[in-house]
Amino acid sequence: MPTAVFVHGTGVRRASFDDSFAALREGLARIRPSLTVEPCYWGDEFGSRLRAGGASIPGTRVGTRSPNDSEALDPLLQLWAQLDIDPLAELKAASLARPGVIPPHTVGAQLVQLDRLRLAAKSATVLREATAAGIGHCWAASVDSVVTSEAARRAVLSAGSIQGADAVVARACVAVATLATDELLDGTLAIDGGHREAVATALLDALGVSERGVGSWLLAGVARPIEHRRHAITGAVSAVPGDVLRYLARGSRLRRIIADSVRATNGDVVVIGHSLGGIAALECLIEQPIPAVTHLITVGSQASFLYEIDALPGLSFGTDLPAHVPRWTNLYDPRDFLAYVAAPLFPGRVSDRVVDNDAPFPRAHTGYLRSRHFYDVLDEVMA
Repeated sequence: MPTAVFVHGTGVRRASFDDSFAALREGLARIRPSLTVEPCYWGDEFGSRLRAGGASIPGTRVGTRSPNDSEALDPLLQLWAQLDIDPLAELKAASLARPGVIPPHTVGAQLVQLDRLRLAAKSATVLREATAAGIGHCWAASVDSVVTSEAARRAVLSAGSIQGADAVVARACVAVATLATDELLDGTLAIDGGHREAVATALLDALGVSERGVGSWLLAGVARPIEHRRHAITGAVSAVPGDVLRYLARGSRLRRIIADSVRATNGDVVVIGHSLGGIAALECLIEQPIPAVTHLITVGSQASFLYEIDALPGLSFGTDLPAHVPRWTNLYDPRDFLAYVAAPLFPGRVSDRVVDNDAPFPRAHTGYLRSRHFYDVLDEVMA
């Protein structure tokens, strides 16, 4: 029986690798009891880390902006951060701030006032500001969707009148239009705080509203500004993108680690590479013939995607795989947004096989090594 060498993916460090490798070894023992399984752990030797203790992060060193600056504590900035995630978040929160029983005979009059906002949104000044902010194409439809939403209706009824909720509704209109424009542009709209506030202010001016602050009902639930937690957050999440960026810049070192791991074995070798490990393993085999490797199995990997966008360091788009690259099987879960098919890019050189991890993303990306279906498929492709 050959030896299986497992190359892990991005963001994995020792504790996580040990857990994953144990799961792989146990799973392979069920389908190939006599198979030797060897680790290729590179997280400590090659993985990214903040080598200067986070000195590049604002607020970490003396003389840089402090996360306690007033801008970081601005409640409106915190609010807009929430609205970028859910543009109706403030409306939904406002609907819970009920002042008391709403007289039934006032409901119709209160809701009719929402039409005032719709008309105000069509004023020349508001349209001019919306256009200047870059959200003019989506403005009218976005205002309609907010004004007719259940969240706006409930917020107005809870406040007692449109005058008690107009600032909330106005911000929702801007937030919805901003995200709609993102979708229209298939990217992120270039809009700054000044333009965003100018649209909301113009709309409130058209309504004759003077009160535009953030309600205490929302501030009570606003989390600490992200600026306060930037150092901790960067340290916690940088390993995943950091490993990818480091590979693209310094990948030869990781490929040497893989080659050395293979050469340390005896006999034929099957290389199993997950995620970034699959990319590096493929490029290792592109870079040099390693006759011991008889089969490459990539799992939830992005090699074909990088090739298609011409970002695979060792193989330019349009260039064929070298003849010395061994048999290649690519396993992917359709729910894994970090997994790609490879056969359309390398016809006749790779076989794609579907794995069902029975999990949504991101668990679909990390769940292969404990998935029973993964080992069912592995059993077939290793035959």
